[in-house]
Amino acid sequence: MSVFFISDLHLNHENIIKYCKRPFKDIKEMNQNIVDRWNSVVKKGDTVFHLGDFCKKGNPTAFIKVMNGHKIFIKGNHDEELIKYNIHPLTSHFVFRYNAEDIMLIHTTDWLPFPWSGAWIINGHHHNNNTAMFPLINDWNKTINVSAEMVDYTPIEAGKLLGMRGKNG
Repeated sequence: MSVFFISDLHLNHENIIKYCKRPFKDIKEMNQNIVDRWNSVVKKGDTVFHLGDFCKKGNPTAFIKVMNGHKIFIKGNHDEELIKYNIHPLTSHFVFRYNAEDIMLIHTTDWLPFPWSGAWIINGHHHNNNTAMFPLINDWNKTINVSAEMVDYTPIEAGKLLGMRGKNG
């Protein structure tokens, strides 16, 4: 069983295609492509931490049912549909333990619930809008941006992701 991370799928959000220059002609193509990519790497027994902004409009249950793995949702600023349809678990942050290391999972670092110790943070929120400040891996400030655009719209496995640290400066 593996653990994966991704953020900001924005399923059913037509404007996100233009806003983030996503390579899809419409939301139908985007939604299907994202579900297919998810299921290409996530197996039934895996766990996926989705770090906010899962679905913009409509009932997210239809997507959740066809996407493999156990999903843990970290609340984003566009998760009204998860709340509306009472999708649980839903939390604002989570401390993930990986190889004796605590890693904060949160939608955006603006929402840190307490002063964080300088350990690594995995977040989303920034998409591909400012990759100089919010790249996939930022070794300088110990943040990892798993917005969908940064991980090719595909959940990324914990060991692979965390193994990328220290390789870009």
